Amino acid sequence: MSQARRASDVVVECLEAEGVKYVFGIPGEETLDLNESLAKSSVAFVPVRHEQGGAYMADMYGRLTGRAGVCLGTLGPGALNLVTAVADAFLDRAPLVALTGQADLERMKPDALLVNTSRAGLIEPGALVAALRGGRPGMAAVDVFDEEPLRDPSHPLLNMDNVLCTPHIGYVTREEWELQFADVFDQVNAFAAGEPINVVDPRPTSTG
Repeated sequence: MSQARRASDVVVECLEAEGVKYVFGIPGEETLDLNESLAKSSVAFVPVRHEQGGAYMADMYGRLTGRAGVCLGTLGPGALNLVTAVADAFLDRAPLVALTGQADLERMKPDALLVNTSRAGLIEPGALVAALRGGRPGMAAVDVFDEEPLRDPSHPLLNMDNVLCTPHIGYVTREEWELQFADVFDQVNAFAAGEPINVVDPRPTSTG
């Protein structure tokens, strides 16, 4: 009887389909399935001593070959260690794919505080409510929600004593709208006039 395919097998098959030859990184508890799938594939895993080194190797591989370099890090600090090299590749338009592990919310400590002011999609719908009711994590502070805008006063998150909920108020004041979008429109108009401003890398706009 053949063994059932795992999600990690599918990820590796996708890497193979894209012509990936190497994955640079550090194995961890949360990525063991992926490492096992890599071991059975045509993609070679290249272990490094630090995640940042693996990310820079993937960055350089992408620059030299024109094909996406792939790096792997564990969750939390491991993923954070990838950031500098990933940002470097992004700024220089080098093809790079970064993979990281993740873990269930129930692995957080009872006295842990989860803060999400980025994207509701980072957490599976309903998972935060279930985790908070289970006591792991013990508290949460959020300003992004599964439903936007959140108008239901009976929503569980709005009725938990261990949750602080605020609206996502990044650009809601008139002054912020005028400040942010005046600058955006100035740049769009300048580009349309053939005289782009605030250009980080002039090569994509060069006609020479």
